[in-house]
Order: sequence, then C-alpha cells, then structure tokens
Amino acid sequence: MNPVRNFSLINSEKNISNGAFIFRILVSFFILFAALQTSLDAYSQDQDVEELANNIVDSYKFLEEGKVLYKKHDYVNAKIKFQQSLIKDPENKKALRLLKLCNRKIEKYQKPNEKLRKREKDRLERKARGIFGVIKKGLKNVLSDIPAKDISTRKLTLDECIKIAMENSLPLEIAQKQIKLAKIRLWEARRKLVPTLKLKWEESSGEIDKKAYEGRRTLVEGSQPIFHGGELVFTVSQARINLEIVENDYERIKNGLILKVEKAYYSLNKAIKFIEIQRKLHEKARELNGFINRGYEAKAVSKIEFLNVSSKYNQVNFQFISAEENVSLALLMLQQAMNTEEDIDIMPTEEPEVRGDISLDDCYTLAYTNRPEMKINYLMAEYYLYEKKIMGARSWPRVDAMGAYGYAIEDFRNKDQRGAQAASGHKFAPEWYVGLKVKVPFLGNTLGYSVTKERWQPVVRTTHQTETLTHSTTFGILDNLKLYSDLTESDIGFGRAKHEYNKIKQQITLEVKETFFKYKKALLQMKVAKSKVEYQRRYVEFLEAKREMDEAMISDVLEQMINLGEEEFGLLQSFTDYYIAIKSLNKAIGIIAYFDKKEG
Repeated sequence: MNPVRNFSLINSEKNISNGAFIFRILVSFFILFAALQTSLDAYSQDQDVEELANNIVDSYKFLEEGKVLYKKHDYVNAKIKFQQSLIKDPENKKALRLLKLCNRKIEKYQKPNEKLRKREKDRLERKARGIFGVIKKGLKNVLSDIPAKDISTRKLTLDECIKIAMENSLPLEIAQKQIKLAKIRLWEARRKLVPTLKLKWEESSGEIDKKAYEGRRTLVEGSQPIFHGGELVFTVSQARINLEIVENDYERIKNGLILKVEKAYYSLNKAIKFIEIQRKLHEKARELNGFINRGYEAKAVSKIEFLNVSSKYNQVNFQFISAEENVSLALLMLQQAMNTEEDIDIMPTEEPEVRGDISLDDCYTLAYTNRPEMKINYLMAEYYLYEKKIMGARSWPRVDAMGAYGYAIEDFRNKDQRGAQAASGHKFAPEWYVGLKVKVPFLGNTLGYSVTKERWQPVVRTTHQTETLTHSTTFGILDNLKLYSDLTESDIGFGRAKHEYNKIKQQITLEVKETFFKYKKALLQMKVAKSKVEYQRRYVEFLEAKREMDEAMISDVLEQMINLGEEEFGLLQSFTDYYIAIKSLNKAIGIIAYFDKKEG
C-alpha cells in the first residue's frame, strides 16, 4: 500500500469529521438563537400585556378622580384628570365623553352668553325693585357697573392694566370717599374754634281778654368757647392726623392692588410664552410620532421603540393641553385683579434688565421711611396720644361766652286795623343778652355756674323794658363718671397703637428680608436656567444630527426635546420670579417703580 495515498485518506477523513463538527455547532447555535428569540418575544409580549393592564388600571383611577371633581363643579381639574385617563387608555369612551362635557362647562363659565347675563340682571332688577318700582333707576345704574368698563381690543401694557384696575377698584373708591370724609371732619373740628351764630325770626299773634295782639322778633344768637382745656385744639390736630391715616391707607390699598395686577400680568405673560414653546414641541413630536407609526407599520421599527415614542408623544400632548389651561387660568386671574370680565390681550415682556446693586440695608431704610403701613401705625399712635390729651382736657374747667342781639315788638292791634300801632306806643326796638357759662368737673361730679345780663322789650301787658342780671349755680352728682372710663379707654388705645407699631415694624422687616432673598434667588435662577437651556439646546441639536446619520433613536431625541421644553419653562419662570421679586420689593419699601429701572 502506498504510504502517501494512505496519508491523504487519513487527512480527508479528518477534514470530513471537522466539517461535520462545525456544522453541528452552527446548527446548535441557530436552534439556540431561535429559542432565545422566541423567549424574548414572549417576554416582550408579557411586558406589553402587563403595561397595557397597568395603563387600563391607571386610566380607570384617573376617570374616577375626575368624576369626583366633576360632581364638585371643579371642571378645570376634572378635565385634567380625564385627559390623563385618555393618555393611559385612548379608547376610554367614558373619559372622552366626560372630557367633552367639561369643555362645555368651562366654556360656559368663562364666556357666558350675553343674553343670559342680561336676562339674569333683569330678573335681579325685578326682584329688588318690587311691585312699585321705586328704585328702578338707581338699581339699573348699579347693575350696569357689574361688568367693568369696555377694554380696548389692542394689546395692553402693564401700566394700562394697572390704570384700568384702579378705575374699577371698589376698595380704592371707598378709600377715596374716606379721604373726603376725613377732610369734612377736619373742617368740622376747625369750625368749632370760631363763634357759632344762629339767625332767628319769630312772628306771633293771639288774643288776651278778647283783645288781639301781634308780635315780631328778629335775633342773632351766638356763642364762643373761651377755654376748654385745649380740647378743641387737640381735636383739630387729631382730625388732621386722621386725614393723613386715610391718605396712607389709600396708598396701602393702591400698592397692594398694583402688585396683584403685576403678578397676574407676568404670570399670564409666562403662560403665553410657554404655550408657544409647547406648540413648537407638539408639532415636532407629532411629526416624529407619525414617522415612527409609518415605520412600525412597515415593520422597520421595533415595538419597544414604537411604544416609547408613542408614550412620549402623549406626554407632550398632555403638556400642551395643560399649557392651554394655564393660559386660561392666568387670564382669569388678571381679569379678577382688574375687576373686569372683558377679554384681555397683553404686550409681551422682554428679558429683564438685571439689577445687582440692591442692598438689604437700603431696603430696610426705605421701608421704615416710606411704607404706608409704618406711617399708618405711627400716626395711629399719635392719634391716640391726642385722644388721651382730649380726654385729659375734659377734666379741666370749660368756659363759654354767649349772647344775642335783635329787635322785637309785641302790642295790641285793632281787629279792623291789622298792622296799625295801638295807643300803648310800643316800638320795634332793640333787645339783647350776654352771659358767661362755666363747668368745673371733679370726682365724677359737675359744678356749673352762669351769669347773664339781659334786656327785653315789653310785652302786651307791660309798658317798659325788662333788664335783669341773673346768677345761676348747679351741681350734678356723679353725672360725669364717663370721664374716667374715657380716660382709661384712650390710654388702652394708645398702648395698643404702640404695640401695633412695633408689630408691623417686625412684619415689614420680615417681609423685606424674604422679598430681598427672593430677588437674590431669582438672580441665581436666571443665571443657572440660561446655562441649562444653552446646554440642553446644543444637546438636542447634537442628537438630531446623530439621528440623521441613524446613530440615535427617535425616542431619545424626543425625550431630550421634552427636557429642553422643561428647561425653557424654567428660564421663563426665573424671568417671572425676577419681575415679581422686583415689584414685591417696590411694594415692600412703599415706593412704586423704585427698583424697576437699571439706573435706579
């Protein structure tokens, strides 16, 4: 046997055995891979079933929560719950039906039908007017003011919104009337310092012993306080203090109203800008979701990627709907602050000019000097100090002068000669009286003394003038005990005013400090938010470039776009917080627009 041939046969047998071994390994690998793929599909299917079941449970949970809110007439929050239910289970017909009902209710409350409003106002008029219609005109005028004045359809600036709010503010109108009343009270207090005069005209007629007579009298009476222990002077000073108090109270109400409008204005501005961000994100997400749906139908996209993108698209859709609701709520808050039911469109604000030169010590100094509440409580202490002086002055003697001067006549007349002078010869001649009155309080009693000298014209039964000098003394027993209770009450009021002054000072100190820290926090948040937005925007651009090269998944891009929207909202929030912090600082120090401009 040829050894070479034998060697080749041996090698061929070895090659055959090696090939068979490799073939068996490949077959086993394919069988194992097929089994593994089947297991993965089964596991993925089980996960899908579990996720579907969880979504149905969550959808039912949101639906029930929405039903509870709907029964309580909280249609806005109920709508959000029904939207969450539909995101979890788009086939939930009950949630869809209730969502439509919520939309109708919200539309009905936000934009009521004008005819229904007029009908309701007419019904109120008829009910209040009653049968005879005695107050028809006045009530109509009052009801016509319920919707505030017409508002221009153009976009309103912040100053225009504040002006409208001040025109429509009932508390401000009441405060203005209080100022008018305080001025009248001051005039009344001053009037008591000067003499009081009274003009008197009398005509009389009758019969005495079957004889007719007539009489006429013209008289000017007056009185003048000479000494009241300083009570009248203190009363004038107290009335002047009261006028300053109500004027500062007007400023307090105005500052609070302005801050309320400013907060609502900036909140609406934030909501409007954010909905534009969400609209762009929603359009981009809808485009990517449509692309994924077509790929999934063509079996070019895995089910996991399809579900992931669908979930994120539902999240974007929910955020967009919530942003629309936030605009509606922010608009309602601004309407309430302006006391109007008209639709409002505002001018968008720019990025704030940041001020970093505000110091806490300056804010304290300005607040203690200019804050209306500080002035009011300081003036209240002064008011009660004058109250104590007034009560103390009432324990001093009171001296008043009084007198009168005029002309009078009274005489018999013949019945057939009315107006003719009788034989007695009475004439229309002068008469007068002067006097001095003194009251001295002591130990709850009152000692009174008066002296009067008078001269009167003769009456029908007399022929000469009457001239007298009268001294009168009175003693009131325990008729002035109220003086001591008034003194005690004024002292209590003064002590309470001092306590309120210290209390409001502490509150203002805390308010200034908290507002200042919010301002510093807003500065830091703006800086951080700008950095986050810049980073997230670049990262989204990077992922979109990778997606175009098929190196990034659409779900990842969409997730980062959602994150970018959140960061942009954070930036808008920081702008709003800064504006509100500056406006709150203005209100905290009591000077409107003090910190608005960068120059200060």
